[in-house]
Amino acid sequence: MKYDLLVRYMDAGRVCKERLYEVAEPSQAVRAFALNSDLAASAWLACEVYAPTGELVEKLAYNGRKI
Repeated sequence: MKYDLLVRYMDAGRVCKERLYEVAEPSQAVRAFALNSDLAASAWLACEVYAPTGELVEKLAYNGRKI
């Protein structure tokens, strides 16, 4: 199944949001996003994982673990 992700993080004191579409492995995508964006745990707010139906499935931390 493919999932859509909504990533929220802090950058220079402001909240930023980015969407990732049709992700097969959400936890791996979250870890890669955090590493590629040089985000630490202190800058990370949350990643919400949504099913194709729009239903919230889970929330992930910057390391890909469920919160």
